[in-house]
Amino acid sequence: MGQVKGMMGLIKEMMGLKKRMLVMVAAGIMMVQFAQAQRMKDPVSFKLKNGLNVIIAENSGMGKVYASFKTEGGILNENFSALVGEIWSRSTLAGYRAVFEEGERAGMPKLSVAHGDGNVSAKAADFEAAFMAMSDVWQSFDASQDLLDVAPKSAEVADITLETLKNYYSRQVVPEHTYITIAGDITVADAKMLVKKAFGSWAVRSDDVLSR
Repeated sequence: MGQVKGMMGLIKEMMGLKKRMLVMVAAGIMMVQFAQAQRMKDPVSFKLKNGLNVIIAENSGMGKVYASFKTEGGILNENFSALVGEIWSRSTLAGYRAVFEEGERAGMPKLSVAHGDGNVSAKAADFEAAFMAMSDVWQSFDASQDLLDVAPKSAEVADITLETLKNYYSRQVVPEHTYITIAGDITVADAKMLVKKAFGSWAVRSDDVLSR
């Protein structure tokens, strides 16, 4: 229980008020899975030099690793973020899903985006490849007018322009607004190394870099 409280405490410190309840639910599901192995260590949090926020909870022996990707603060707009996620699902993320599915292996890595948040679930041996794939999705926005036209939208963003959405992405999905949680069968040292490999060179973009 002390480890669970530690995990929740770190999440409360690092996340904003809006999504705390959702994070608590997700973390609760993780804790149930982790309890089976009974080897979870106290969570560790750190920041990269570019401002990226990370929480790692090592749980050796469970055989799987999970990661969640979220943005908080800044100019967060849930309708805009959901639309970014829809376009991710139809572009970069779709390509990676196809690659993993071609492997035809049981228990292949699972990558998903819902409401603008990313999630990865993979066997320990496959986690690095899956995490790197999601990091590529997160740091790119391969949007086009065709994708925007077919993506489902809420009424609040029904008339949004491609330029407006790209500007939102370039200002909101940046290192200092991104929070990553990694939990499962991975050491803290290996997780830190992986995060630095995937996101260490991610720099803050100017507001209009993607709208040109």
